[in-house]
Amino acid sequence: MGPFQIIRIILLILMMLSGLTATVMVLLQQSNSDATGALTNSSNTTDSFYGKNKGMKKDHKFKVWTLISGITLAVTSIIFFILG
Repeated sequence: MGPFQIIRIILLILMMLSGLTATVMVLLQQSNSDATGALTNSSNTTDSFYGKNKGMKKDHKFKVWTLISGITLAVTSIIFFILG
């Protein structure tokens, strides 16, 4: 097993982890549309300003981690196929 094989295995593991992370982060994000509120008869008029911003901070972190894991997936994929 040469050094390139070890690097390819490490890149493959990184690709799987970043793909799984991106999938989980996308699933944890809230939808941007408010159309579901009309279906469930829920209104957001009782939410306070701080309650709305708390959710946005959490959602922003999910979006940042989705972007990071997507870029990591793309870069490791390119390197993996160049070495192949």
